[in-house]
Amino acid sequence: MTHSAETPQSPIDRLTSLVPTRSATDRLTERRYVVAGTRAYCLGTTDGRFPPMGQHIRGLMGGIWAPPIKLFNGYWLALDGVWLPAATQFTSGAGYVQMDFPEADGVAVSRLEFAPDELPVHLVGVRLHNHRATGRLLHLTLEVQSEIRGAYPWDASQKKGKASNKKDHVVAGEHPGSLIFHEPGKPWYAVAGAAAEALSRTTGDVYWGAATEAEKSEYRTKGKGTGGQLQWALTLPGNTEVTFWLAFAGSSQGQAEAEQVFRYALTHAEQLFHAKVHERLGLLGANQLLVPDETLMEALTWAKWNIADLRRTVTQAQIRDVKAGTVFPDPLATLPQLSGVVDGYPDYANFYGTGSGYITYPLVAMGMWEEIYQHLRALRKVSELINGTSGKVVHEIVPDGTVYFGDRGAPGDINEIAEFAVAVDLVWRWSGDATFRDEMYHFVLAGMRYLTTDLDTDHDGWPEGNGIAERPGIGPEAVDVAAATWQGLRALAHLATSKGDHSTAQWASERAAKMEETFDAAWWMDEPSLYADSLTHTSAQPTPNQPHQQNQQKIWTNIIPMKVELAPPMRAHAALDQLESATFTDATGGLYLVGKGGEQDGRGVQRCWTVGTSTLALAEANYGRLADHQALRAMAAVAACIDVEMPGAFPEIAPSPDYDPFMDVHDRFMVQQAWATYGISWTVIHNLLGIRPDAPEAALFVVPQIPPSWPGVAANKIRVGSGWVSVSATREGQRYRTSVAAPPGWQLTIGHTLLAGSDIATVTLDDAAVEYEVIETPRGHEVRVTTDTATFRTLTVTLK
Repeated sequence: MTHSAETPQSPIDRLTSLVPTRSATDRLTERRYVVAGTRAYCLGTTDGRFPPMGQHIRGLMGGIWAPPIKLFNGYWLALDGVWLPAATQFTSGAGYVQMDFPEADGVAVSRLEFAPDELPVHLVGVRLHNHRATGRLLHLTLEVQSEIRGAYPWDASQKKGKASNKKDHVVAGEHPGSLIFHEPGKPWYAVAGAAAEALSRTTGDVYWGAATEAEKSEYRTKGKGTGGQLQWALTLPGNTEVTFWLAFAGSSQGQAEAEQVFRYALTHAEQLFHAKVHERLGLLGANQLLVPDETLMEALTWAKWNIADLRRTVTQAQIRDVKAGTVFPDPLATLPQLSGVVDGYPDYANFYGTGSGYITYPLVAMGMWEEIYQHLRALRKVSELINGTSGKVVHEIVPDGTVYFGDRGAPGDINEIAEFAVAVDLVWRWSGDATFRDEMYHFVLAGMRYLTTDLDTDHDGWPEGNGIAERPGIGPEAVDVAAATWQGLRALAHLATSKGDHSTAQWASERAAKMEETFDAAWWMDEPSLYADSLTHTSAQPTPNQPHQQNQQKIWTNIIPMKVELAPPMRAHAALDQLESATFTDATGGLYLVGKGGEQDGRGVQRCWTVGTSTLALAEANYGRLADHQALRAMAAVAACIDVEMPGAFPEIAPSPDYDPFMDVHDRFMVQQAWATYGISWTVIHNLLGIRPDAPEAALFVVPQIPPSWPGVAANKIRVGSGWVSVSATREGQRYRTSVAAPPGWQLTIGHTLLAGSDIATVTLDDAAVEYEVIETPRGHEVRVTTDTATFRTLTVTLK
């Protein structure tokens, strides 16, 4: 897209002085973060020793993986017989991490680690800098401990993970610098070593590097790995730095692939490293969001890289329904490939149905449509195999294809059916991809019919079944399910209209309208000015007109009616006032899982899940609540997590009264979670910039709302349809300016959102007076002008 020669400024140029000036490179060198790759990832401690296995799956998830299998528990490095001590510094960048160690005898040591995208290998560059003028000979020792096992079954399942796990075998590989590990009876292999020929290669269970006796004991109790040692002699000239590359590769398809990847990765280690950094930095070149807040800017940058790190492709996925671990049947089918975005590391490295309800938003904001397509296609394919033509979305797909939860007999997560419909409609509105819409349409239609008929057994309009909240005492009809169903019906109506399926569009629209009409009476509670968390039938044989008991457990899902904009403004403001209080939020603005006084079982409920706080930010902005103590406070609370537990990664839970992020590693939650920051990127795009495209109709709506404490906000090169859109919104005294650059030939609604009672003096479009309308919405008073995108457009609203 080009601009005319007479355009004096782009939307981004107009905001340059308002945005923090620190470069992306500055931010790269200041995060300290262990980066995860697409098909292999490593989670460990600063000294290269991995935490011992605990009583839960968390312990098993540490180490090096090549999904769907784990390869190694850990590895240890020694120079001249001395194990490397704890690192003194982490430096995290775009797709890599570097650890610096104390200088020893004139040699500075660092370790560069990364996992190339789409290759099942973890590469480690041992950098040695000889500060002396004379050369020297060093001996590098690598000890490695394997643990080859599948992503499923788990030890807690009926088919025990350890029982199905056999003792690993290890041999010296044909490559003179390698050891090859193997799980007997399976085509699962792992390879460790370097390109250079080793001085010695020995194997056995005794090789544990610097692990403590307690760590060894716990690993042996939980696993069936084995060990090995390799040594190399390295000549280091004076005043010289060299990088010695190590590789940890694997395959679930056989030894040949594992060795092929091992050799390829070592031969091209430098190229693979630069390719990964280049790809990650390239993500910053499009869909740039610019805000005058340094912490939020850093969060927006690292949120992209977090999502990129959570992308995954697995091959030969054997689809089987294990019914929450109670059975282990033969696979229903084997899918050659599944791709998408996993929920989090280390435990939630699976594809989830809930993800479609939350991660689609940041993916749209980031322009990562291909990842959306892949993720939703994977969910649909697996769901159809498990649940037939019902349209029910499965909840959890393990990388080997195991569906742990989400068949038609499962009692919960039915909100995911509606959220899938919303995700498809959202990407349809932004992309205009009719092929994708058509591919998904009948699955969406079947799912919404199933949700509103089969799962609404009392025919009262509210489906029965748990949503995202899994709390003791919750009623059969959950508020997040009700709100998501309403939103899903509206999405289906839009999709059906675009398809010319008018009967479905009418049915979905009428059903949604009925829900909206009756929602307030059924769910609102005057005391404590909140929506009920759930409803319980007052009879064993409920009927449509029978009253329900309203349940109030102060669960965070109270926010969902405001997230989807189902709540009328009066109710929304009353509820949000409550949710901002100390009963529901901590001192930073993080939203508790359960508010004070709502506990049912005392299970650490005053914990601030980042998804809840992100949802609070979006809900506040939906109703024009952009003050520092409202939407901006919640956004800042999420952004502040960037350096808490694993710097550069946004965690599942923020520091909270009931959650210490530095507790024992076995008891921690995810250090990196896909949905954590959606309330930052999506709130900026959808609310602060007010960008709402309808690509199929070549229509663009841009009506920003600037927070009172900000001078402006902007977006550059936002992906819409087959082109790009750039927007800026600024405020200078009584003058509000919105600028839009977009592909020609679109209908454009351009405007600005003002506070109620604002007295307008003039409205101009490209410096000429223009007719306008003022529409009262939940956000405020929207000044709107209808025009086209034939040229660069600037709307200016001046108040008296």
